[in-house]
Amino acid sequence: MGPFLKITDNGADQLMYSFALLFGGLGQMLAGWLEFQRKNTWACVTWLCYSGYWMGFGLSGILEGADILTPSPEGWQMANALWGVLTFILWMTTFAFNGALCLMMFLLTIQFFLEAASATHPSCWRATGVFGFLVSILAFYIGAAVLCQEVYHKDVLPLFPLNWTNLRGKRRFGATGTRKARPADLAPKIDSEEELEV
Repeated sequence: MGPFLKITDNGADQLMYSFALLFGGLGQMLAGWLEFQRKNTWACVTWLCYSGYWMGFGLSGILEGADILTPSPEGWQMANALWGVLTFILWMTTFAFNGALCLMMFLLTIQFFLEAASATHPSCWRATGVFGFLVSILAFYIGAAVLCQEVYHKDVLPLFPLNWTNLRGKRRFGATGTRKARPADLAPKIDSEEELEV
């Protein structure tokens, strides 16, 4: 978001492409598979989707820098608009979790549409940078809050849970969709004496 806010020059993008591929792409893909192991459908789908986004962004940037690929502004516009639609769909499901995550996905939806518009309307660049900056702050905050929950087993940073039973039904969800395990679910299953005798 640096070039959008004119904090950095356009050359900063060249540095970010490798981070996009490895941290944003590969890192989020691994996070998605870890969430799959935890039976966290929402986080798994979200991490894997955005890992694809960052891998595509990083790869296209590297290819463009090597004069192998020349993406058109209209192509970027369509891609970001489609990511805006996907993020809007994911945002609609965040009402079952917490206010911080819900707000972040809402701002990210707006950011994608602004980024789509900025491909052909440079006047939208600054607004895109502002929304991207806000999304980044919320992402770091949510990440720190969830990490603290995992480590300290209590809410250190509030995420403002949306306790809407009508939306969530009787399922028990964690901060980002992980189904909370009950002690009975974690206890090893011991065969009855009758089954052992057989």
